[in-house]
Amino acid sequence: VLENDWFKLREITLTYNVPKAFVKKTGVFQNVRLSVTGRDLFYIYTSLPDKLNPEATSLTAGNAQGLAFGALPGRRSFSFSINVGF
Repeated sequence: VLENDWFKLREITLTYNVPKAFVKKTGVFQNVRLSVTGRDLFYIYTSLPDKLNPEATSLTAGNAQGLAFGALPGRRSFSFSINVGF
């Protein structure tokens, strides 16, 4: 029996608003916002031994002692976005 406590950085978004003085010089846009998002980045804390996915273990009835099974870990992903106003 293992303790299954964990804390994960699931999602973080960083956004930058381009200064209006710079954007208005283009003569096209009113505002521009740049964002980058990271999902499923890393576990900050886990009580499980290395290489065991805390989200993959599940509680079930039956005689499945000593087995770690369930879902695959979430995939680390990054996205970038540009939001413009005319």
